[in-house]
Amino acid sequence: MYRISLIAPALLFSALALPAQTASYKTFGSGCASSVSSCPSSNPLMTTPSTGMHNGNIFANPIDPKTSIVVLGFSYYNKSMGTTPVTIKTKIYKADAAGKPLNPAFATGTMVVTPKQGWHTTSLKTPMVVKANERFFISHEGGTAVTWSWDTSGVNSIHYWHSATATAWNGPFTSVKWGWKVNCAGGKSITNLSNTGTPKLGGSFSVDLSKAVPSTGAALFFGASNTKFLTLKLPFALTAFGAPSCSLNVSVDVVVPTAVDAQGMAQVKLGVPNLRSLLGVNFHNQFMVLDKGANSFGFSFSNGGTGIIGN
Repeated sequence: MYRISLIAPALLFSALALPAQTASYKTFGSGCASSVSSCPSSNPLMTTPSTGMHNGNIFANPIDPKTSIVVLGFSYYNKSMGTTPVTIKTKIYKADAAGKPLNPAFATGTMVVTPKQGWHTTSLKTPMVVKANERFFISHEGGTAVTWSWDTSGVNSIHYWHSATATAWNGPFTSVKWGWKVNCAGGKSITNLSNTGTPKLGGSFSVDLSKAVPSTGAALFFGASNTKFLTLKLPFALTAFGAPSCSLNVSVDVVVPTAVDAQGMAQVKLGVPNLRSLLGVNFHNQFMVLDKGANSFGFSFSNGGTGIIGN
């Protein structure tokens, strides 16, 4: 988290002060695609995997995609019990009216699991088109041949299960920190700017970044305008610079560098001086993120934000 005082950019834009009013911060425009997949996942980084467990039950994890995706397959973090690879059955289920797996399976496949703990993948012969918020399930039948590893420092995710001799699903349960990833097409994470709090005199708030490529550098722009920058009319498309779908949304008058953490997030915390002369001052923000995999320009850009200092 990066901390600065808002006094310098605020004084720079003081000529634009509006009548005193309630502090506010609103986002506008849109960001562009980063190099990070937005395919659904659970504990995709798997920082501290457990030694795992195994039994003869069959498990299924529900997926609720926020956008329309084309499912190509999925991966689980696991390993085989012996010293040689094993091949296990995998399935995809649709959801019934109660939100449980709907028998029979919609699609089937196989997964080769090696003795080395890590991600192992199954692929669909025919890609599955899923609409936004259309629940489906990924399922594995490793039995006692495979050890399923969980992220001991991660977050719990939902699962259902039934024994190998039954078909009725039990659940939902949220007691396990599963590690799984859906492999999909058409899903790229859009670099996002948001805020925590509003710019009140004598207080603090933050401009937040999410859905960026992890562990990289970024910069938060402060602009006096969101309609023009030098001779450019904003928003200004950056396609000609090798960044299709990206645009510059604010004038670049002050630049604050920051670091993106391993979760693809950053936070620039801003202190607002208790100066009545700042009441009504408005400013605009946008993040630029170093992301060599996003496009040939090497940067992704967030949506914009407009703040008004108030009380």
